[in-house]
Amino acid sequence: MGGTAAPGAARADNLKGALMLALAALAFTAEATLVRLIGPDAAQAQLVAARGLLQLAAVGLWILATDPARLGTRRPLMHLARGATSLLCWWLYYASFRSLDFALATTLTFTSSLFVVALAGPVLGERVGAWRWAMTVLGFAGVVLAAAPGWPACPGSGWAWGRRPPRRRWCS
Repeated sequence: MGGTAAPGAARADNLKGALMLALAALAFTAEATLVRLIGPDAAQAQLVAARGLLQLAAVGLWILATDPARLGTRRPLMHLARGATSLLCWWLYYASFRSLDFALATTLTFTSSLFVVALAGPVLGERVGAWRWAMTVLGFAGVVLAAAPGWPACPGSGWAWGRRPPRRRWCS
């Protein structure tokens, strides 16, 4: 995706993209919270079907309002495959919030933007600079710290709450 846009336009696109990513994270968190709240009372298939139908309605209305010609396709099988993959992803996503601790599932969900950067080069052929790689590695390190219970904040050590670090080197 090498364009010839002016630097100011690229910065505006990056800002717009970052804002959309932040709003998506907020929406996913709200959605996961709702799934967790109504999860015991709804079947997994109901949750996936409701999400799929709401998504289809929202995107369909947006396309109709902006450019109805987009509804046509020359590759219907690819669209069906993408839809089936999406349903599988949402089925697994909701199952994770039913099975894992809410904090862990949320933390792991937020790694998706890190994987986008990590796969941008090999999958999309985009150039990812050293600064972005460094921040991506730092982000993955942050996920490891957030998702690894008891490390480095050993249980009962109080280290996680700003108190002095534990005397022992490793948690038992």
